[in-house]
Parts: sequence; structure tokens; C-alpha cells
Amino acid sequence: MGAADELKRLIEASGRSRYDIAQASGVTQGQLSRFVNGLVGMNPESMEKVADALGYRLTFVKKSNRRKGR
Repeated sequence: MGAADELKRLIEASGRSRYDIAQASGVTQGQLSRFVNGLVGMNPESMEKVADALGYRLTFVKKSNRRKGR
């Protein structure tokens, strides 16, 4: 699951309205709705603002260098 998918899941699971999340994050309600509905992507800065409004921190973790089957 990618960061965008996880953020969408957190938005839906929060029980908060998209309007409330948009107001708290500074991202427009339209942008948030289009993102959740899969119509547009969201830049990392906006994703970080939404995650913060939900009480989460957006982090990136380096993948392992190992390949499957080795």
C-alpha cells in the first residue's frame, strides 16, 4: 500500500468531514475530495498537511536492497 492509499484510508477512517479536514489542513475541500475519489494525486506537501490535521506524521522509509527470491 502506497502513501496515497494509506492517507485515503486514514481520511475515511477518521470519521471527520472532508470540510473539517480541509479547514484544519489548509488544503481545499475540492482538492481533498478529488484526491479521496482517485481523480487527482496530491503533492507531498499537501499530503503532509492532511496527515498532520489527522494527527499523523508522513514518513518515508528506505526500501530493502534485497530482491525477492534471493
